Amino acid sequence: MNSPAPNVSVVIPALNREATIERAIRSATEQDCPFPFEIIVVDNGSVDRTVEKAKAFPNVIVIEESKQGVSAARNTGIRKSVGRYIALLDSDDVMLPGRLLRQYSFLEERPDIELCSSTVGLQSDLSLVYSSLAVDWSGWKVLDNSYEELLCSGGEVINTMTAFFRREAFFEVGQFDEGLFCGEDTNLWLQFAKRRNFAIYSEPLAIKNDLEDNKLTKSKFVYLDGPMVITRELAQRPKLSKRNLKQARLVGKRGVRMMMGYIWRNGLKEEYASRRDLIRSAYGDSFVAIWDLMMKTPPFVGRFLHSLKLKLRHR
Repeated sequence: MNSPAPNVSVVIPALNREATIERAIRSATEQDCPFPFEIIVVDNGSVDRTVEKAKAFPNVIVIEESKQGVSAARNTGIRKSVGRYIALLDSDDVMLPGRLLRQYSFLEERPDIELCSSTVGLQSDLSLVYSSLAVDWSGWKVLDNSYEELLCSGGEVINTMTAFFRREAFFEVGQFDEGLFCGEDTNLWLQFAKRRNFAIYSEPLAIKNDLEDNKLTKSKFVYLDGPMVITRELAQRPKLSKRNLKQARLVGKRGVRMMMGYIWRNGLKEEYASRRDLIRSAYGDSFVAIWDLMMKTPPFVGRFLHSLKLKLRHR
């Protein structure tokens, strides 16, 4: 007799997570659900015992591929999935009891919603757990103007490690952009939000290990890819309220300043040239003129000023 098809597919991308992968998988296998679900671990080229430890769990699907980044890993897992819903989890984090049932039940009751998430707990030691997102409501809340909320928060409204969405909608909006190595999640949630509003649950449904770095995100892309996600949207001149447009531009400019500092310090003139038109379209000629002038200044000046800033900050 064949087992019933899973209703939910839990997708866990991993790279060199031998120390945490068992904890992540176990938190998923211990979910108490009245419906069947599957767990898919996509290893992104680990050289430690991540695969061995994942395969030790019966009924967990383990897919091995070369190192291509977190977007490719998540896309692979979702393509291989069969559940009507997708639940994301990072390989160094853990689900809290009841997560799958709570999110599944909500989307079953709300066919008008395609994506939901929650606050998460941040754990920096064994005794300290606190919420990552301050909210002023209890239970579920559908965010009106979700697209504008995302732009104004820089994508921070959605916690990717608790993202839960309809598989069909995922393929309709275009999947994770495999050309992005940072900000790929915000980029996808923006595409979801252009179609329909999303919902946030006020209580944490997972715990993030705040001491762990993201091994699937290369550090330079935090500077080069992440800030351009909001800028790219603003360059398309979306119709926003005056108040939200002002806030979104403030958030976008903050990211661009971080990016441009990195570009200047490292003398990456071609990177700036490839982004200049988008930055100008999003924020105007006067904003770009500042960076045009800065890029004419030798990179060592930028490195010196950055070093001085760090020293003053840590006094």
